Amino acid sequence: MRYRGSALLALTLVLASCASALTVGTASVDITPSWPVPLGGYGARKGKLCDGVHDPVFARALWLDDGETHVAILATDLIGSSRTLRDDIERRLGGGVRVILTATHNHSGPGGLVKYPDEPMAKLFVYPAMGAFDPKLYDTYLSRFVDVILKARNGATPGEVGFASVDVPEFTRNRRKENYAKDAAPVDPALGVLFVDGRPAMINYTAHGTVLGSKNMLISGDWPAPLATKLDVLVTNGAEGDIAPNAPDGDDGFQRCVKMAEGLAAKMPAKPARGPAVVKLRYVEKEVDLPKATVSFMPTKSVLGVLVIGDAALICVPGEICVELGLELKRAYREKFGFKMVWIVGLANDHLGYFLTEAQFKKGGYEATISFYGSTMGPWLVERFLEIGKSLAE
Repeated sequence: MRYRGSALLALTLVLASCASALTVGTASVDITPSWPVPLGGYGARKGKLCDGVHDPVFARALWLDDGETHVAILATDLIGSSRTLRDDIERRLGGGVRVILTATHNHSGPGGLVKYPDEPMAKLFVYPAMGAFDPKLYDTYLSRFVDVILKARNGATPGEVGFASVDVPEFTRNRRKENYAKDAAPVDPALGVLFVDGRPAMINYTAHGTVLGSKNMLISGDWPAPLATKLDVLVTNGAEGDIAPNAPDGDDGFQRCVKMAEGLAAKMPAKPARGPAVVKLRYVEKEVDLPKATVSFMPTKSVLGVLVIGDAALICVPGEICVELGLELKRAYREKFGFKMVWIVGLANDHLGYFLTEAQFKKGGYEATISFYGSTMGPWLVERFLEIGKSLAE
């Protein structure tokens, strides 16, 4: 089924959960730099350093452990993730701990975390939007990310985990709407919540972190940050490749961010449904050889992961997948593989650019320009995740 904002006139609540004796812990750490750094997300900034701080940015960790599988989800108020950084975190932790490093796709958080080669194409596409690599920031974040995961692990206690989802279409819109027939532009309105002992611990919602525009030069967490702070939760993004926020009116962008966060918080489902008495974790991650890139600075390998928590599947996408493909994956994991709750966790463990349908790629536009692996990358990615889903169902 393709969700369309204009067709969603009534609230629909979908519950799927699993009570468990998992060991669960959470922790957060302030990652606001104390020195000027580039902001990540807009080429129009041309790699300039920030002018200061409007509100702090954080990294939040969720530790999940069933005695055999040890997983840490780390959600950051950043533009995206880096496989190099994720792998460095895992090496520091050791002990078989798997880390899912993800980002809210905040366009007003620190950049400068990826060291691209000094070549013309990288300077054209990467440096203006992300700024020059800052080794001090990288090392600082590596230490803080490891520390916050250890804090979550050390404070973990047995807890019951459950899921719920409610459709909230009013805060999201398809920014490529003109490429669709009238009233046909899809969105993913699902506000997914992971509960621990009946309290929300992690949220999944699909919209770019772009309420604040490119003219903002102050560090901020955009709309996900006030939501995470208000509810004391991790916030993860979904298939946001072509999905923009639809924030309420306000005196300025910062007030609009707060109003959007308050609006989402007000629509939160109150509790999860009950499920199996025993929940097992499973995290499957595949290293893949990528299709040939259209630019020389992109990697040739990456990782695709799926985290299973009872009857829920969290599909960890290494970049920005368009909503059509995200909805296709969610539908397939429910209908073909039997999962009751499915999230797309975007910007996870790597950032390979945009993933579009072939039809949307041919229509061009910004998203096609940043689709660094060509017109078939989106369908290719879906097939790889379907292969993982099939293996999980066997």
